This record gives sequence, structure tokens and C-alpha cells, in this order.
Amino acid sequence: MRTHLLMFLILLGAAAALAQEMPPPQAVILATPPVILRFASTVITLDGSRSIGASSYQWDIGHCFLEPGFTLEEAVIQVTCPGITSYPVTLTINGGASTASVTIESADTVAFFIADPPVVPPGDSFTTPIQLDGQTYSGSVRDGQPLPVTYRWTLDQHCRFAPGSGAGDPQPVVLCDGSGAAEIRLVVASSQDTAEFISALAPSGTSQPEMAQMAEEGRPMAPGAPSPAAALVQAMFTIEPPFISRPTDVITLDGRGSLGQNLRFSWSISHCVPQPGFSLTDPLIRVTCPAQVPYPITLTVTDGTTTDSLTQQVMIRR
Repeated sequence: MRTHLLMFLILLGAAAALAQEMPPPQAVILATPPVILRFASTVITLDGSRSIGASSYQWDIGHCFLEPGFTLEEAVIQVTCPGITSYPVTLTINGGASTASVTIESADTVAFFIADPPVVPPGDSFTTPIQLDGQTYSGSVRDGQPLPVTYRWTLDQHCRFAPGSGAGDPQPVVLCDGSGAAEIRLVVASSQDTAEFISALAPSGTSQPEMAQMAEEGRPMAPGAPSPAAALVQAMFTIEPPFISRPTDVITLDGRGSLGQNLRFSWSISHCVPQPGFSLTDPLIRVTCPAQVPYPITLTVTDGTTTDSLTQQVMIRR
């Protein structure tokens, strides 16, 4: 009897220690694309698989429509939003243990691309063709009518256009050397506006420190690339407000909801500028942006062993 009691106490102590090590459930949403063209029905992928400790999922997609083949109880779903207004989306995990929300914004001019495949084989030496699609999610409208747009791609030294593709193609094919993360920039322009999107193709198997360095340099992973695994460290932040209309608008970037112990913070804020008294290593900062194009914002957190990063965009509303 005494032996059984002792074993029970040992198991109880081990369970308590394990519970202390595990972070509380935390819902996380990544939306691709994060902004949609006004008055155009756009299919959006909502990914809740980065949520911490999730055993069940429940989506509230508001006025968007669930795509066939998906249910509101899956980690990753696709929805269609009409592009008439802003669309709040909410994910609840574990029956209410944690909730996260994002707002899909609508804009008159949008630049966004996806890459297939989203990573480059290491040491590929310009062998594997990578399809860049800047046409599916990009465009420009005026009073609900589509406008002609031009596409302008810029590649860094790690990539080049495949034969038959060029910098003005909406869906070019590129080849990369696989020696490092390759920055790719897309500018979409119409007679009324321009929009810009910047992302990066990384060699498959890129380590977390390398991904962290990419984030610090403002080169987030291309949409569709696998997120680095992180045991007890996860970058999360909110943007308030999520859009700006004037260069004087002050935006609050709050990373205090990130998961982990003794975290160090590093912000990459594109062309935005910190307000006086704030540092790019603070968990919460306030910034102003020129209000010309959407700005990718990346937060990288590390506990000295594990590193994670998250990129979101400050949108422009005119």
C-alpha cells in the first residue's frame, strides 16, 4: 500500500512538472493572402496549425463562405470573401481555451504572390523551376471595375529568370542557386495606384537561426513554406490599427503575447520608423509608416536556444 502511494506521488509530481513546462493553449491564425482585391471574390487559406496545444478547432468566418470540402472544425480551411468590406475571422481552440482573430482587409490595388515549390533544394544550382504566381491574388480596381496592371519582379543574386520568362510577366518561372535565402519583390501598378509585396525563397532544410536572420533582415519566408518547428517558443504580435491612411498615423506593434521564457525580441519594420523612446528590441513598439505601399512587419523571438518569427503586413487604406 505504501509503495503504491509513493508511486502515485511520483507520477503526480512528474505530471505537475510536465504541466509547468507546457505552455497554455494559444490560438494563432495565418491568412493567405492577408488582403484581397475590392469587389473580387477571393479564396483565402486560413491556417490555424501553428496554434499551441490545440486539440480541437472552431472557426467563425463571418460573412465569408466556406469552400467545398472543408469544415469549420479543421485546422486549415479555405474560404471565399466578396471583397466588399473588411472581414473579421475568429479561431477558437479546445472549446474556448484560446481565441484568435484576424481581419481580412479589402484594397483597390493588391500585390501578392505564391511560389511553387515554396522552398529551393539546397545547392540546386539553378536547376529546379519555381513558378511564381503574381496574377491570382494581385490586381487593381476603380469603382468596382478592373484596371489594367503591370507587373515588375526584382530578384536578388540567388535567382534568375528561366528562359522565356521575364521581369514583366505576371507568372514567371525562376531558377535559384540554393545557396541562400533569395529575396523576391513584386510591384503591381495601375493608373491609380501601386502595391508591393516582398518575400523570400529559402533552401529546404534551412535552420531556425538562418530563418531568424532572414526575418531580421526583412525577408520573410514565401507563402506556403513550412513553418519552423518550435517547442516552447512562438512569435506572435498584434497590429493596431491594422491599416493606415496617412504618414502621421501611429501603429502599435505588440509582441507581448509571444510564447516562451526569457525572450529576446527583434523587429524588422521595412520603411517604417519607431516613435521616440521605442527600440526595435522592445516587446511593444509604436511606429509610423510612409503610407505608400503595404509594409511587411516581422517579429523574431528567441530564448537563446529556440527561435521563431512571424510576419504580417500593415495595410494601406485610401
